[in-house]
Amino acid sequence: MKKLFSGTAFAFLLALTALSASPATMAQTKGKTDPPKKVEKAEKAKVTAGISVEVYKDSAGEYRFRIKDGDTLLATSGKGYEKKADCQAVIDNLKANFGKAKIEDKSAEKAK
Repeated sequence: MKKLFSGTAFAFLLALTALSASPATMAQTKGKTDPPKKVEKAEKAKVTAGISVEVYKDSAGEYRFRIKDGDTLLATSGKGYEKKADCQAVIDNLKANFGKAKIEDKSAEKAK
């Protein structure tokens, strides 16, 4: 089960990273002393409604999930689950533990 989380966890981390780089956070500047603007309801919804997790049944009748940002697919589950509750348990585990994930930068390593 740990292997399942490692592959899926990376995809979920990527999705959360995309959410954290929203226009609202990129617009902040250091030392800014102006009072914060009131964010209109529609504008706030646009920033927070981007990332979603969809649970669906595949052609084999197993439950899977996909992580999306609007129309962009960010990640999918690596395997199917016979029970919807098992699929939901994986999603809940990712949501609860993803912020604690260690980021390993392997971009400097040579491709095999």
